[in-house]
Amino acid sequence: MCRRTAFNLEFKKLFVFYKDEYPKGFVGKQTLDFKNIKTVVQRVDASGMANLVIERAKLLPVIMAFCILLGVSLPLIFTILKDKLNRFLPYISHAAAFPPQSAFMSIFTAVGTFFAVPTFFLRFAAVDQKRNRLEPRKIRILNIVAVGIGCLAAIAMLLSSHYPVGYVTHEKKDWMFSVVIPHFSGTAILLTLYTIYTLIQAYLTYVQRKRTTKNVFIHATLAMCVVVTNWTSCLPFYAAMKEMGPRLVDAETGVISLESKEYSFYYIISALSQWAFTFFSILFIATFYRDFKHMKLKVKVRPRQITEINLDSVHARHFNGNDEITKM
Repeated sequence: MCRRTAFNLEFKKLFVFYKDEYPKGFVGKQTLDFKNIKTVVQRVDASGMANLVIERAKLLPVIMAFCILLGVSLPLIFTILKDKLNRFLPYISHAAAFPPQSAFMSIFTAVGTFFAVPTFFLRFAAVDQKRNRLEPRKIRILNIVAVGIGCLAAIAMLLSSHYPVGYVTHEKKDWMFSVVIPHFSGTAILLTLYTIYTLIQAYLTYVQRKRTTKNVFIHATLAMCVVVTNWTSCLPFYAAMKEMGPRLVDAETGVISLESKEYSFYYIISALSQWAFTFFSILFIATFYRDFKHMKLKVKVRPRQITEINLDSVHARHFNGNDEITKM
C-alpha cells in the first residue's frame, strides 16, 4: 500500500471522529486543502489523547434522581407485596431491613452516588462560568463549598444505605452500638449536609438570575420544603427512638411493627417527613436538568492521568447550513 493511499485512509478515520473539530472554513467534504488536513492530523497525533464527550449532560441529574428514587421505593414495594408491613408507613431503612430489599437500596443508591459527583461538578461549572457578572470572590467560595458539601453528602448517603436499621438481630445494647455509628451517623450527616447544599444552590440560583424568576421560585420552594421536612423528621425521631430497637423488625419473619402505641404517633410523623424530605431532595436534583440543557462535558485523557476537562455550552442555530458551537 502506497503512502498516499495510507494517508487517505487515515484521513477518512479522522474525518469521522473529529469532524466537529475542523478549523473554521473547513466545511463537510467539499472545501478540502492540505493545510486543513495537516492541522487535523497534528491535532490527533501530537496530543495522543483519548476524548470522552458527554453530549447530553442534562441527563446526569435525571439519572441520579431516578436511581435514588428506585433505591428508596423498591424496598417499600417489595415489603408491601410480601405482606410484611403492619405500620402505616415505615422508615426507608426499616423497609430495607432484609434482603432482597436491602440489596435494592444498596445497589441503586450506589449507582446514584456514582452520578452525583459529575452532577455536582457540572453545577459548579455552570455557576462558575457566570460569576463574572456577579460577585466573583463570594460566589466562587460558595460554589466551591457547595461542591465539597455535595460530595460529602453523597458519601454519607452511601454509608447510610449500606447499613439499614433492623438488619442486625442482636440484643438492643449490641444493636445500638453496631448500627448507631454507621447508619444513624451517616443519616444525620446526610440530612444536615444536603439541607445546607440545597440552601446554597437556591441562593446561587437567585444571584445569577436575569429576567426570569422561574428557576428561582422552583429552587426556593424546594429548598424550603427540604428544610421543613428535615426539621419535622428529626424532632419526632428522638421521641420515638425508645421503641426503635431490633424488635421493630422481627428477626425471624421480617414483619415491621411497633408494639407501643405511645410512640406510634411520633414514628408516623417522622416517617412521613423522612419520605417527603427524600422526594423533595430528588426533585431538587432533577431541576438541574434545565441548567445542563445546553451543556456538554468533554474530558481529554492520557494514560494514567486526566489532562483537561472542558465544559462547553452548545448554542445550535442554523448558520449557512451548519451548527455553531460556542465555548463558555
